[in-house]
Amino acid sequence: MLRLRNRALRPWGRSTAWIEACLAAACAFSQPTMAQTQSQSAAGYPSKPIHFVIPNEPGSLSDTLMRRLGQRLQEKWGQSVVPTNKPGASQFIASEFVARAAPDGYTLLLGTHQSHGANPGLFRKLPYDPIKDFAPISQLVAAPLVLLVHPAVPAKTLGELLALARVKPDSLNYGSQGNGSGGHIGIAMLEQMGNVRMNHVPYKGSPPAKQDLLSGRIDALIDSVFLQIGDVRAGKTRALGVTSLQRSPLLPDVPTISEAGLSGYEMIGWFGMLAPAGTPREIIMKLNTEIVRIMNEPDMKKQLTDQGLVVVASSPDEFAQHVAREIAKLTKIIRGANIEPS
Repeated sequence: MLRLRNRALRPWGRSTAWIEACLAAACAFSQPTMAQTQSQSAAGYPSKPIHFVIPNEPGSLSDTLMRRLGQRLQEKWGQSVVPTNKPGASQFIASEFVARAAPDGYTLLLGTHQSHGANPGLFRKLPYDPIKDFAPISQLVAAPLVLLVHPAVPAKTLGELLALARVKPDSLNYGSQGNGSGGHIGIAMLEQMGNVRMNHVPYKGSPPAKQDLLSGRIDALIDSVFLQIGDVRAGKTRALGVTSLQRSPLLPDVPTISEAGLSGYEMIGWFGMLAPAGTPREIIMKLNTEIVRIMNEPDMKKQLTDQGLVVVASSPDEFAQHVAREIAKLTKIIRGANIEPS
């Protein structure tokens, strides 16, 4: 009798394991996979307001760009797009805020050549990781700069300016928008590639630097094409070269610095959209598709070109590669010139 009961128990033990396996399989089929969940969230995206976090002040060029883009996304999707300005602290505030936000596509960052280019080289420690904490969506635009001199400077070409600087090292004074700014790094790169030395005079922003260039207190400046074009056209300053690899449509007669003698020189500002790391790829691609379409609309392109910007509208992978290249390039220049942040 005991043997019989033991025989009856053995098949029942196997049946329990089989039932448990079946139940596990049933649960697996009944629960959506992560990919299915992400696909479902992307299909319903957006279902609430999207926040564009801007690291600059209201009224700035980047702020204007994001408000235009947000308005067109709002018209397309029927959901509010809310511009949220978080300036200050070398763009740490905005960048960290988005890095710590939920990765659901509803909090996005306007990244820049500072937040995702220069900052890793300027600061020993950042409150965010520009690579690991973000999912790139698209580089929106490039913002070429221009090398200017006061008309009294006896140099009508880049070559003549470099020759003058070699004869008298540190005799030419150049201004910038502050330590570690695009203008500062731009001339530091010019010094390294041209094997010259000039004297740096940092300012708090572009307006005072521009004023001292116009008055002749400084000899040279690298600044935004859009901000400086009026004075160039009026003959108040002389443009020796633009910092992009292609000429600016606003200054078609001004060569690139690369053309003018420093082959391969490129130092541009840029803006791009990023989401928190972990945002579903389907949402990233949905955003990218619509943003690229809007950025390439003829009237949008014209508005941006008139402001000295060049539409890029890249893919997420292209933007990721751009950020990695910018960090490597700018870090090398910054450390080679011993640039410290303001």
